[in-house]
Amino acid sequence: MAYFKLTETKKALEELDGWIRHKLRCILWRQWKRPYTRAKNLMKAGLTEERAFRSAFNQRGPWWNSGASHMNQATRSPSLIV
Repeated sequence: MAYFKLTETKKALEELDGWIRHKLRCILWRQWKRPYTRAKNLMKAGLTEERAFRSAFNQRGPWWNSGASHMNQATRSPSLIV
């Protein structure tokens, strides 16, 4: 155990895991093509109506939105799986 404890694979895997989750949220945002669909799915995931509509109509790209707090909050809830 002492030999493997010196490696930094855990950190590399955590960074990779974070990037993969970010990419999956980006793909999910792109699947919801229309802003009304995005708002509806965000509300279904537990966001308030005001926050869901502000997030869906913010005119930012999918990569930015997939890293934003509204997508992090929405994807943490188990109801998002559609």
